[in-house]
Amino acid sequence: MLMNRISIISALILLCVSFVSAQTKVYKVTFSDKGMEYSIDNPGVFLSDESLYRRYENNIPVNESDLPVAPEYIKVINEKGYDIILKSKWFNAVFVQTDDSEKLSNIKELPFVENIELVDSGTRNPNQRSSKFGNFSDKMPVALAYNFDYGNSYIQNAMIKADSLHESGFIGTGIKIAVLDGGFMGTDTIAVFSDLYEENRVLGEKDFVDNGTVYAHSGHGTAVLSQIGGFDEGNLIGTAPGASFYLLRTEDVYAEYLLEEYFWAAGAEYADSAGVHIINSSLGYSEFDDPAQNHTYEDMDGNTTPISIAAEMAAEKGILVVTSAGNEGDGDWQYITAPGDAAGAITVGAVTADGIYAPFSSIGPTSDGRIKPDVMAMGQGNLVSTPTGGMSFGSGTSFASPLIAGLAACILEAQPARNIADVRDALRNTASRNTNPSPTMGYGIANGVGAMSVVLQTPSFIQHNNITIFPNPVLKGNTIYIESPGEILNIGLFSSSGAVIPSDILKISDSYAEITPTQKSQEGIIYLKVYLKNSVSVFKAVVL
Repeated sequence: MLMNRISIISALILLCVSFVSAQTKVYKVTFSDKGMEYSIDNPGVFLSDESLYRRYENNIPVNESDLPVAPEYIKVINEKGYDIILKSKWFNAVFVQTDDSEKLSNIKELPFVENIELVDSGTRNPNQRSSKFGNFSDKMPVALAYNFDYGNSYIQNAMIKADSLHESGFIGTGIKIAVLDGGFMGTDTIAVFSDLYEENRVLGEKDFVDNGTVYAHSGHGTAVLSQIGGFDEGNLIGTAPGASFYLLRTEDVYAEYLLEEYFWAAGAEYADSAGVHIINSSLGYSEFDDPAQNHTYEDMDGNTTPISIAAEMAAEKGILVVTSAGNEGDGDWQYITAPGDAAGAITVGAVTADGIYAPFSSIGPTSDGRIKPDVMAMGQGNLVSTPTGGMSFGSGTSFASPLIAGLAACILEAQPARNIADVRDALRNTASRNTNPSPTMGYGIANGVGAMSVVLQTPSFIQHNNITIFPNPVLKGNTIYIESPGEILNIGLFSSSGAVIPSDILKISDSYAEITPTQKSQEGIIYLKVYLKNSVSVFKAVVL
């Protein structure tokens, strides 16, 4: 019954309307400065508390690139009669539509306009699209024995040891992931995502392509999201089923133009302002419908293409950017596609269910000689959800990337104060080929357990309400130290269910206390309660 269902619906997963149309051209108008309205001295006006806190955790200062595009400049462009379809603060630009390039002369001479560039010539012909998204079928990889009810999604989880992190209680809870894709058809109605919506863990949706709904145009994002946040026990479980998500449409599935890289940048800026921890991008760009816009291999140096510049900027803002390597390995291009060349991104290639390099997976190195891809995950025969709620087996680096994004979310849950560069380095340094990287496999198949162990090796402080907790994580039998500006009346350790965890209170003295989880304490996430005279503070910590 299930196999018949798979074969019928697999063709629907990348639903696109077949049509050929023309639209007005789009130009990027770059400004020379950010104007006078906003200041980096008052970042709370244009960045969320979550975004500012992420910068604080990663020791990242607010700078001019965080300032919005100058409203006074936007007003002038509007008054000149232009339709602004997109703004980008990182590129300090707006994008305008017009079918009369001569008309642009009335803004070229404005003192704050630095440059004007054509980014979309307007033609739409989906029949000429490449199959960069990968493919889908009803062929299932050879099943292995498993102890948990992952159904046919077991191999893709177990290969990178996501199942082991789940066993330890880490499922990405509290971690925000932005998924940038071409559409999320059916996501808001099908069972595999019901928990996301019932628990209000879809935090936002935005369509940057035509300001419509994200729940249309394509089911590619649906399949990608299922690799991270899907939860249908006995069928499909993602690598971070407890995470929260922003669903952002930045890919125009009906055409391929440079403009889409700026849609991506705008999506990343939105994610940054919303305070996300991770971006997953199962998208890649190298060739366009207008050959004049094509990238070259020499452009794959991490700082030439707009999307790679934006990905690097996102990483500099403290976001872990996870992106697919591309599906060009057995084609003429062969190499990774942008933004997979960005130095700050984790670029993910694909292997088979047996852990063997999948020939379609794009290869490295970057044109400036850096190792890419970074890590590998299963990307051939992955169990994915379709827009109608059925299941299909998808192949492509599009499905390897979200597995790693979810794995990283589990690691960040265990140590949310950890610098994202530490997580990125740990994923590389504990992968299966970390001592012998290659252009096809990068540093090898990711190892979630190994990466988490490295990330947790160096204890960190937790601070809240001026109370300091150290260390986190803590080994069983070792002491947790608490310092407070007010008198500490009591302290205690509890499980997520509220049960008391065995511990020894060694000392409570005014503003200082010590408590030790005993050898009988559980491993994983615990909660430390600090009782002051007029308040109670709760801290999440990890026992190893």
